[in-house]
Amino acid sequence: MKKIFIAVLALATVACSQEETIRVVSPAAISFENAFIDNATRAIDGSYTTANLKTFKVYGTTKGNESGAAVVNIFAGVDVEKGKTDGVGNTWKYDSQYTQYWIAGNTYNFAAVVDGTVSVDTNDMPATISTTGAAQKDVLYAEQNGVTYTSGAQEVAFTFNHLLSKVKFSATASGLQNDNYTYRVSNVSVKGTDDEATYTVGGTWDSAANADYAVSLGNVVAADDNAENLAAVAFGNTTNAMVSNYERLVIPGTYANLNVIFTVEMLFDGEVIDSNTYTKEVNQKFEAGKAYNFTIALTPGQPITFSVTTVNGWDPENGTTVTVPVA
Repeated sequence: MKKIFIAVLALATVACSQEETIRVVSPAAISFENAFIDNATRAIDGSYTTANLKTFKVYGTTKGNESGAAVVNIFAGVDVEKGKTDGVGNTWKYDSQYTQYWIAGNTYNFAAVVDGTVSVDTNDMPATISTTGAAQKDVLYAEQNGVTYTSGAQEVAFTFNHLLSKVKFSATASGLQNDNYTYRVSNVSVKGTDDEATYTVGGTWDSAANADYAVSLGNVVAADDNAENLAAVAFGNTTNAMVSNYERLVIPGTYANLNVIFTVEMLFDGEVIDSNTYTKEVNQKFEAGKAYNFTIALTPGQPITFSVTTVNGWDPENGTTVTVPVA
């Protein structure tokens, strides 16, 4: 039976880079604009881009410049929505009942959160943001600190960052000369990431790996198939790389003994002739805002073979005389 070799998994990272701009014009009240989101590869279910972000919660405090001035809470989880029909702002608006106005000479701190569960400190600013792996929500965070008012219309511009990591899975084949053989890769999962964690604002995620928690990445399919839960697609030596479009979000952290699990089926003339499930153990660090692609390479297995190079000659004779007396 033809055998294949499963190459060691390689890991690639893609940093978020693309930015788009949404702009509004504001009256004298405090309003919000320029909701940038760093956009890593294409969007997945539950992942935000500048284009599809519709709402965020804003937090804010202010303090006068006089000696001994107290910190005053002005926003405590107020919903800011794109295209809201009334309220403050042009594109991004919040309910007019929460309207706050700039005070010249004051210093302002602002923060905004999307899809995270927030706790606050005594000044009603985010202290921690928590989430779970099962939620599969793209948690975003932005802040603007030390803002002062100058004159005229002035908006608070937020640049959101992804606080989670994103994973996908690819498969390639090379050196498989017999086109009658094709391969399917299915039931991909990453096991051993954390299932819940808390992010301390200005710090890192506080998480501990859960060996029993697994994130399903579905089946490996053609690169242009972007529906979830599609059946695995058979591919061969001349086929481009196949990908899992069932991408998932994971909580950042350094994970030892992370298990990537998948099934490889070998087919001959369309019929399955061999099937094996593999578990590859890797040590991996996931960083916030980065996308990761686990790649598997299918290559021909190399059988053990034997040959004869030479047969060494006999050593030269070393004569020894033995005297045997006879009668």
